Amino acid sequence: MLLVADENIPGLEACFAGRAEIRRIPGRQMSPDDVRHADILLVRSVTKVNRTLLEGSRVRYVGTCTIGRDHIDEQALEELGVAVMSAPGCNAVAVVEYVLTALVLLEQLHGLPLSGSTLGVIGCGQVGGRLVQAARQLGMNVVVCDPFLSHAPAPLLSLEELLSQARIVSLHVPLMHRGPRPTHHLLGARELACMRPDVCLVQTSRGGVVDEEALLQSFHEHPDRLLIMDVWQDEPRLNPDVLARATLATPHVAGYSYEGKFRGTWMIYQWLCKQMDWPMDVSWEQCLGERTPVALETLADCHSLSSALLAMVPLLRDDATLRAVQRALDSEQGFDRLRRDYPLRFEFSGYTVPASEHPVCAQLRALGCQTGEFYRT
Repeated sequence: MLLVADENIPGLEACFAGRAEIRRIPGRQMSPDDVRHADILLVRSVTKVNRTLLEGSRVRYVGTCTIGRDHIDEQALEELGVAVMSAPGCNAVAVVEYVLTALVLLEQLHGLPLSGSTLGVIGCGQVGGRLVQAARQLGMNVVVCDPFLSHAPAPLLSLEELLSQARIVSLHVPLMHRGPRPTHHLLGARELACMRPDVCLVQTSRGGVVDEEALLQSFHEHPDRLLIMDVWQDEPRLNPDVLARATLATPHVAGYSYEGKFRGTWMIYQWLCKQMDWPMDVSWEQCLGERTPVALETLADCHSLSSALLAMVPLLRDDATLRAVQRALDSEQGFDRLRRDYPLRFEFSGYTVPASEHPVCAQLRALGCQTGEFYRT
C-alpha cells in the first residue's frame, strides 16, 4: 500500500510505518503522476485535490491535515468514490494564541486598548469559540456573528451590527464559494465601510474571505485602522500594497504550532484506522514525540505580558522575514520556503512559568502555561 503525503506533514512514520510505504512530495508541486499509484493521499492546504489530480489513480482515501477543506473538490471526489476527511480544530489553539499575542503587541506598540474593548468574532467554531474564552481572560468584551448558531458563548449579532460596534474584528470562517452562506469576499467594500474608523482587523481564516482591493481602498480612507494579516488572497503571491499596509504580516503560520501540526496527522490517523479496520495501536504521545517543557526562566522574561507572549509566538520575527522575502523579489518561492522551514513553536501549554503571584505569571497560567521546574533547551 502506498501513502503519498505533503512533505510538511509530521508524524507519518510514527503512525503509518509498517502499514504503508510513505512517499513525501512538495505539496504545491503534487501532480497526477505523483499520486497515480497511491492508495492514500495526505495533504495540507496548498494542494488542490480535484478530478484532474486523482482521475485514473488508485487513491481511495484523502486526508487533509488542516482545519479547512476549501482546497478539496468534494463533489469530484464523491463522484470518483474517494472518501475524504479533514482535521477540524487541529490547530485552533495555535491560532488563538497567535491572535492574542498580536493584540497584546499592538496594545504595547500602538496603544490599542484591550481591557474593556469589544472584540467581534466572525465565525464561532473551533477557533472562534476558544478565542471568545481567551479574550475574556484579557478583560475584553466579546460579541459574535455566526448565522449557523442559535446559541453562542457571547451575544450573537448580525454581521453589520458586529462590524459597527467592534473595536477589534477577528475572522474565523472557512472559505466557501457556494452554498447558502458563501464566505468568498465576506468583507467587501460595503462591509468594510461599516467598520469603525479605528478598527483593528485580524485576518487568520482564508485569504479569499476579504476583498483585498476593497480593503486597500477602505484602509486608505481610514489611516488609523490597524491590520493583522496572516492569510492572503492569492497565496503564494502577495499583493505588495496589502503587505505594505499591514501593521503585522506573517506567511500563513498562525496555526503552525508543533502540537497543531501533529494533531492534524493524529486525527487523520484515527479516521484511517476506522476506514481501513486497522488496530489503533499508536498513542497520541507516540505520534507527538518527546516534548521537553520550555521555561520562561525568570521573572525578567515575564516583565510584561507582551514580552512573554512574543517569546512563545515570535510575530516580530515572522513579520520581518516575510517583508525581507518581498523586498528580495522572492515572493512566491520565499513564501512557501518560510512555511516549510518554519522554526519550532510550541503552544502555551509547552511552556512553564515560575510559581509566582507576579501578575504576568498569573496571566500566563490563565492562558495555558504550566507551572514547573525550569528547563533549558
